[in-house]
Order: sequence, then C-alpha cells, then structure tokens
Amino acid sequence: VARDTRKTHLVQVEVMITTGVPDKLRSDEGWLFMMLINLASNSIKHTPMGTVTLCASTAGDSRLRLEVRDTGNGVPAHFVPQLFQAFSSATTAMSSVESTGLGLYHSKQLASILGG
Repeated sequence: VARDTRKTHLVQVEVMITTGVPDKLRSDEGWLFMMLINLASNSIKHTPMGTVTLCASTAGDSRLRLEVRDTGNGVPAHFVPQLFQAFSSATTAMSSVESTGLGLYHSKQLASILGG
C-alpha cells in the first residue's frame, strides 16, 4: 500500500501481532484482506511522514481485533462521529489527499458481516 501511494520513503509500515493470535483463522480471507487494505491505505494517505502500525490481537474467545495506529495529524474531534459513514471524509480543501469516503465505511460493513 505504501508503494502504491508513492510514500515508501516517507512512511514506514510496521506489523505487530500479539501473543495468542492463532496462525490460522476461520473467516473470509478476501474480506479480511480488503479491511486491512482499506484501513492501512486510509492511514497511509493521511500520514504525510512517519509510521503506520497494523496491529492484530485477540479479543475475547475466538475474536480477532485489528487496529491501525499512525503518526498522522489525526481526525478533528467534530468529525469522529462521521468517520464510518458512507461518502464522509475528513479531507479538507487544503489537503492534497483524495478520498471517496468509502474505505472506512466498507471496512465497518465487512467487520459487521463477519461478526465484529
């Protein structure tokens, strides 16, 4: 994803898998992949320079928790309630980031279908 956004020299991508995450999961591989791509892509697009960390951990019995952390500027507090709505984007006119406002929405829909 960093390569596709031409940020390989600006943004370092790290992966952190905590102890207890199983080697194999019973889920839809394509949907999990799409969620990770959407979350990582969104984070990388909004991090001009720094680090994006993808984290996987267990959450209760047989649940996987995916988390993305970055060193970007963050989301304005007034926009947080709209983050996962279709066609919403915190991108401002002053930003060079292009967004359809669908990535986080789709990720939330997929997580919901998968029981998350």
